[in-house]
Amino acid sequence: MQNDCARTIHDMKTKFLLFTFLTVTLTYATSALAQLPPEARAGLWKAQWITSPSAPQRDIVVLHFRKVIEIPRAPEHFVVHVSADSQFILCVNQHEVGRGPARSDLAHWKYETYDLSAFLRPGRNEIAATVWSLGVSTGAQISDRTAFVLRGDSSEESVADTDTSWEVEEDKGVQTLPTPPDIRRFYYVAEPAERIDGSLFDWFWNDAASRGKWEKAAPIGNASERGAVLQNNNWQLMPNSLPAMQMELTPVGRVVRASGVEPPANFPGAGFEIPTHATVSLLLDQSHLTTAYPELTVSGGAKSTIRLTYAEALVDSQGVKGNRNEIAGKHIVGIFDEFLPDGSEKRPFVPLAWRTWRYLQLDVNTADQPLRIEDLRSWFTAFPFEERARFQSDEPALSQIWQIGWRTARLDAHDTYMDTPYWERMQYIGDTRIQALISYSVAGDDRLARQAIQAFDDSRISDGITRSRYPSSVTQIIPTFSLLWSKTLRRAKVPYSRIYDLRSTYATRLSAGGVADEWVTQMLRQGDAQVFKKYSQMKLQMKREALEKLNRRAGEIAPVTAEGMCTVTVQ
Repeated sequence: MQNDCARTIHDMKTKFLLFTFLTVTLTYATSALAQLPPEARAGLWKAQWITSPSAPQRDIVVLHFRKVIEIPRAPEHFVVHVSADSQFILCVNQHEVGRGPARSDLAHWKYETYDLSAFLRPGRNEIAATVWSLGVSTGAQISDRTAFVLRGDSSEESVADTDTSWEVEEDKGVQTLPTPPDIRRFYYVAEPAERIDGSLFDWFWNDAASRGKWEKAAPIGNASERGAVLQNNNWQLMPNSLPAMQMELTPVGRVVRASGVEPPANFPGAGFEIPTHATVSLLLDQSHLTTAYPELTVSGGAKSTIRLTYAEALVDSQGVKGNRNEIAGKHIVGIFDEFLPDGSEKRPFVPLAWRTWRYLQLDVNTADQPLRIEDLRSWFTAFPFEERARFQSDEPALSQIWQIGWRTARLDAHDTYMDTPYWERMQYIGDTRIQALISYSVAGDDRLARQAIQAFDDSRISDGITRSRYPSSVTQIIPTFSLLWSKTLRRAKVPYSRIYDLRSTYATRLSAGGVADEWVTQMLRQGDAQVFKKYSQMKLQMKREALEKLNRRAGEIAPVTAEGMCTVTVQ
C-alpha cells in the first residue's frame, strides 16, 4: 500500500515537472519569436502543434482535443485552418464540421480551411477534434507523430488557436486488431480492423460535460508553412487544393441470408431485438461495390459482441469467388470491425476509417442483456466527381459496362487515386494516368489529377526518378512508371525532364551499382540512339571522374622519385 502511494506521488511529481518544463519552454519560445524581424516570422503560425503529454506519439493512438471559447455575438465569418497527424474529425458544438487532412508527405503537409460561423452561437462554444494515428499499418499514410493544430485566420479568430489552453485525452476505447490471416495472404494495404469498446469509449468527447481523463495539451512547436524561414517541426504546411469528400447517406444493402433470428422484412429500415445468449448472423448484399462509413445504432446488449465483416465477394470452401451473385455454399472472408456495447440506449458505432464492400455480414453474440438493433445505414464517401459525359447505345450490355466503369472510377478516387479501395489504397503512376484520363473525359474535372501530378513530382529521388506510388511510407521504384509520369506531364503541357534523360539516369545508377553493362545496354534498347548516346556520355563522365579521383589520391601520397612517376591524361 505504501509502495503504491509512493509511486502515485512520484508519478504526480513527474507530470508536474514535465508540465512546468513545457510551459517555461513555450513562454521562452513565444518571447523569442516576438523579437524576430517580420521576414524571419513569415510563414510561422502563432498556433502551436499540440499533443498529449502522457500518450504515445508514434504508436497507434486515438486522442480527443477540446477548447471552450466565448464570443459576444454570432460572427458573419469565423475561418480556421486545421491539420493533424495522421487524421482528424473536427466538431463545433457537437456538430461535425469536416475531416482531413488530405494525404501527403511531411514536406507538403496539407491543412483544411473551414468557416465555423454556421456552427457558432453567442456566448459559450466548444471546439473539439478526434485525432488518430494507426501506426505503420497503412502504407499510403506518411506520419511523424500524433498531433493537432488549429489556427484562426485573423486576430479575432485567434482565440481558437491551439496552445496550452486546449485539453486532451487519450481514448482507450478504440483499438486496432490484427488483420485476418486469410487477408494477410494477399497484399493488403488499407486501414486495419478496429474495435470500439463502448464501456471504455468517451461518448461525450465533443461535449464540455465529458468527465474523461482530460489534461492540458502539450505544445511541440509553432506550426509553419512550407517555405518558412523557421521550422520547429517536420510538418511543412500547405493548403489543400481538393474539395471535401462526398458524404451521402445511402442504403447499406438488403438481407439475403439470416440465421438465429428472423429480422423484419423491411430491415435495415426497421429495428429488431435479439434475445439474451443468442448467436445471430445476417448477410446483406449491396448488389454492387461501395465505399462508405457503416453506422450501426444499438441499445442495451451489455457485454455483447458485434462484428461487421466486409467483402467484395463470398468464397466457397476452396477460397474461390466464382460468380459473385451466388451465395449458396459460400461464406464471407474479409476485414472487419468489432463493437462491444456498454448497455446504454442508442449508441452509434462508426469506425474511424471508411470501408469497402458489396457483402456485409453482421454477427452478434449476446450475453445477459437483450440487444436491440435500432438502425444500420451507411455514408457513401468518395471524391465528388460529377458524371457530365453521356454514353448511349442500342446494346444494353454496353450501357451496363459504362455504368460499371464509372462506378469503378468513383470508388478508386478519394483524396488520392488508388489501385483498389478494398486491398490497396495506394496511388500508382501507372493506374493514375488512366484514371486521370477518365476524370478529364467523363467528369471534366482535373483537380485530383493535378494533385497526383504534383505528388509524383514531390516523390522524386535525388536522381530525378519518381517513386512508383505516392504518397507512401515505403519507397518503391518502377522505372517504366517514371516514363508514364513524363507522358502525363507532356499531355498536361507541364515542363518536364525528357524521357531519355530519366532512362539514362536510371541506367547510370544501375551501372554504378555494379550491374553488368550488357544488361544495362539491353534495357536501354540500342535502337534508341538518343538514350544510348546519353548513357554513353554519362558513363564516360563517370570514368573521367574516377580517374581524376585516382590522380587526387596519388597526389596525397608521399612523394616518389621521378623514375616512378607517371601521368594519366584524360581526353
